[in-house]
Amino acid sequence: MKYLSLLLISAAFTFVACKKQNKHNPVCDGSTPTYNSTISSIISSNCVSCHSEYGSYAGLSATFSDGSFEKEVLTDQSMPRNGELSNAELNTIKCWVENGFPEN
Repeated sequence: MKYLSLLLISAAFTFVACKKQNKHNPVCDGSTPTYNSTISSIISSNCVSCHSEYGSYAGLSATFSDGSFEKEVLTDQSMPRNGELSNAELNTIKCWVENGFPEN
């Protein structure tokens, strides 16, 4: 039983370490997505279940000014916690950030 516990703990650490090594490198393709046209559906599908305040542009806007949105989603890629954004979604968000988080 002791060996099984150690094996499971080791596997858990390996999984976490592998996930952190598989970060994407988001690149903007020059597009200009807006919150209303594209980003809201990504946020609704991946964030709102844990962060209900992100259900609107106004509710999400505080994370723009303090830099936490860009850090957690693009740099650290620690959000969403229960999943992973696709490379295409990260690229779209990267363009949105680079264009100043436009709403419309």
